[in-house]
Amino acid sequence: MSDGTPNPPEHKPSESHTPVPASDAVAPPAFGRYRLMRKLGTGSYGEVWRAEDLFLGEPVALKFLNEHFTGQSVSLDSLKREVRTLRHLSHPNIVRVHDLVFDNEHTAIVMEFIDGRTLGELVAASPKGCLQPDDIEVWLPQLGSVFDYLHRSEGIIHSDIKPANLMLTTTGRLKVADFGLAVTLAESTSHHTQTGARAGTLAYMSPQQLRGSRPAVSDDIYSLGATLFHLLAGTTPFHGSTLDLIAPEKRASTIGARRYETGKGKLPPVPEHWESAIAACLAKDLRLRPASVRDVVRWLKAEAAGGSGSADLGTSVILPPHPTPARAPVEAKPLGWQPLAAGSPPPPPVKSMPIPPARAAADHATLWIVMLIGGVLVLIVLLIIAVMYL
Repeated sequence: MSDGTPNPPEHKPSESHTPVPASDAVAPPAFGRYRLMRKLGTGSYGEVWRAEDLFLGEPVALKFLNEHFTGQSVSLDSLKREVRTLRHLSHPNIVRVHDLVFDNEHTAIVMEFIDGRTLGELVAASPKGCLQPDDIEVWLPQLGSVFDYLHRSEGIIHSDIKPANLMLTTTGRLKVADFGLAVTLAESTSHHTQTGARAGTLAYMSPQQLRGSRPAVSDDIYSLGATLFHLLAGTTPFHGSTLDLIAPEKRASTIGARRYETGKGKLPPVPEHWESAIAACLAKDLRLRPASVRDVVRWLKAEAAGGSGSADLGTSVILPPHPTPARAPVEAKPLGWQPLAAGSPPPPPVKSMPIPPARAAADHATLWIVMLIGGVLVLIVLLIIAVMYL
C-alpha cells in the first residue's frame, strides 16, 4: 500500500466470505476483537452486522465488503483514504466511522451502531404505505444542519442519499450513513469490472450522475428530492428506464397524482409548497434546483413560518420548476383613462372658462393695497434707522 501498511493476502476462490455469527460456539471473534451478533442488512457492497467490541465492551456495526473489494491494493488504498477522512468528521447527525479492518478472509468498515430504523423501513412499515409531511417536518432542521456541515464546512458530497441511508434513532435523532464511501466503492467496482464508475442508486441519481459527471452538491439536492418523493408517495419519482431519468422532457408526476395512481388518493393532500419544493429538487436542469439542502428545508417550512410557500432564501436563488415568462412592460396611463372604441368620434376640446370682469377688478385693487402697505412698512423701518444714527 502507498502508506506502508502491508496489503492483505489475496483471497482464494474457495474461501468463504460470509461472516460467522456468535451463535457458533467455536467461531473466533472477527478480526480478533468483534463478536458478531446479528445481520442488520445486505447491500450492493456487502453485509452489515451488529457486533460487540470485546475490547471496549460497546456495540458497533461492521460493514463487510464484497470479495472484489478486498483483493486489490488500489481499492484498499482508496478505502483507507476515505476512512481516514471520515474518521475526522464530527456532527451529531452523522454515523461515525471508526476503522477499516481486514484479515486473510474479510475486509470491513467499523461504524457506530445506530439503535433505530431507516426511513425506508419506516415507509415499508407504515399502514398507509407512505409518510405525511408532519412525520418528516420534525427532523427537517437536522437534515439542513448535517448537509450544511458536509457540503459547506467539509466539502463532502454524499452521492447516495436515499431512504436506506437515512436513519431515525429511537430518540428521534436523524443519522446520515454511507456518505463519501459511495464514490470510493464505485471507483473500486469500475477498476474491477472495467466499466464506468457511477456512485449512487439508480432511482435516486441525478441525470448528471448517470452521465458520469463530477459529483456536485446539485446531485445531492436531486437525490434528496427523490427521497422525499419516495417517503411521501411510497414509490420513487421514476420507475421506468434510465432514459426516463436522463431525458429532459421526462418529468415526475406530482406526489398527489402518484398517490392516486397507487391507491392512496384518500390521504390528506400534500401542501402545494411541498410539491413545488420537491419538484424543484427533481429538475433535470441542475440550474433550476435549490442551491443547498438548507434552502430546501426553508422552502418546506415556509408555510409553518407564516409564509405562502416561497420563503425568503437570502442570497440563494431558487427558481420554480416552471419559470414564469416575463411580462411586457405596461405603459403608464393617467387615472381614469379609457381607450376609445373603434369608429368613435374624438372627444370635444376642453374650453377655458373666462374670468368675470368684476372679479378681475377686485383682484387688481387688492394687489395695489398690498403693495402700498409694504411700501409704508419699508419707509418706517428706514426712518427708525436714521433716528438711531443721528
